[in-house]
Amino acid sequence: MKEDIRMRQKWLELYVETGSVTKTALRCGITRSTLYRWINCEKEQGKSELSDKSKHSSRLANMKITPEIETIILNLCVRQEDGERNGLPTICLGRE
Repeated sequence: MKEDIRMRQKWLELYVETGSVTKTALRCGITRSTLYRWINCEKEQGKSELSDKSKHSSRLANMKITPEIETIILNLCVRQEDGERNGLPTICLGRE
């Protein structure tokens, strides 16, 4: 069993003992919303589902900049440089 799952089980056990989300969250050093999320997860799916199901990594891993998009971005930066010559500030990061 992973350490993070054991930790969440301890949070839930302490919550059952104290009967207080606020006291449990303070003791465990987590927010009440985090504790509520894991309480609801356990109610809906059981203790076997206490593993983290963060969606960030899968969303970020699937984000790709196609060559076409890169070309569009670079062309916008070049146009912005033309604007700088006309007294407009640059908005492209990494440009000075």
